[in-house]
Amino acid sequence: MKNTASFKWYLCFILAAAIAVPSHALAAGNKTTLVIVSAAGPNSLDIQRSGTNRPSYQIAVNMYGRLVTFGITKQADGGYKYDSTTIKPELATSWETVDDGKAMIFHLRKDATFGTQAR
Repeated sequence: MKNTASFKWYLCFILAAAIAVPSHALAAGNKTTLVIVSAAGPNSLDIQRSGTNRPSYQIAVNMYGRLVTFGITKQADGGYKYDSTTIKPELATSWETVDDGKAMIFHLRKDATFGTQAR
């Protein structure tokens, strides 16, 4: 019974706080700021490191351009889902397999830059 009462007070507090804060105050940044809220924090921003956790990948996908990406299909319920059968260009404009399929050559966009701003 005590837990139910505590939960009700907690819920009332959350609702009161949500009503008291104007909606424009909830914006954390402007159009150039990406805010990511996650239940767990990243353990690294090096996604190639062994042991990197899922929150790290969730941040990296928004920070870094990839060579290619999966296509997206619209679902019957109106939502979207990655289509792993379709590969689309991102930083690479095209790609080809060489050496009997053991290697790939990616042709990059002319405006592609790296973390050092090198082209």
